[in-house]
Amino acid sequence: MKPLFHLRRRGLFRWLSNISLTVSVRSKQTGYVVYVDLFRNFAFVTRREYEIEESQSFALLLDRFRPKVFWDIGANIGLYSLLFLSRRPTGSVLAFEPDLRNLYLFNQTIRRNALSSVKIVPKAVDRQAGETTFFLDDITGATGTIVPNNFFILDQYGATPLQTMIRTTTLDEQLRENEGPDLIKIDVEGAELAALEGGRCMLESYLPVVLYEATTNPDQTGSLLENLGYMLFNARTFQAIDAPAYTTIALHQQKHLGGQHTFI
Repeated sequence: MKPLFHLRRRGLFRWLSNISLTVSVRSKQTGYVVYVDLFRNFAFVTRREYEIEESQSFALLLDRFRPKVFWDIGANIGLYSLLFLSRRPTGSVLAFEPDLRNLYLFNQTIRRNALSSVKIVPKAVDRQAGETTFFLDDITGATGTIVPNNFFILDQYGATPLQTMIRTTTLDEQLRENEGPDLIKIDVEGAELAALEGGRCMLESYLPVVLYEATTNPDQTGSLLENLGYMLFNARTFQAIDAPAYTTIALHQQKHLGGQHTFI
């Protein structure tokens, strides 16, 4: 949305983005009432839709593989969790999100819609549990990261992200008290390799469908999955690929594909 991009580069709008003004919007995609930040989530407020092409790909995976347990890694304000529940109402969600403003909004949405099947882990997912620096995106709320020098708001808007200390967990650690996933979505602004490295046991045990953004270390991330028996697909074209696309689907060759090279 080019007008919004230019608007966010203006000092006044960026100043307004620091004002936490919560509004509720009914999503066109799910029918749920979603609590959002008026300025940080301005595109969703005006359109009531989110990542249309990616959401369509996600919905196709839900219909094709019918997962029961969804792990939403980098949940933001919970829009993919809501999309999952809108199509799989008897399913359950384990959502990971470290940004405090996003957590507040997501929790408000859960309460408003009485979504008892959603559990939020207020931590970032990394290759090891502990603490790390989190670089906040206080303009869009969507690109906070634990990866140094991977700052979307600096590149796009010339803004330096604020820093805070947060707790981290691993996907393997979460298996101790949570049911393993059938489907995971990873949108963690460059930390996808670290997230998967901290979830090798989970991946080997449950072989979930994986939808992820390949922003940094795409070859290593792809190799990790391929070594576990996965094939990679472009999430927009659904074509098999040798190297990860920006948004990639990973399907296990035996569990999901039955030895085939396509799934649609």
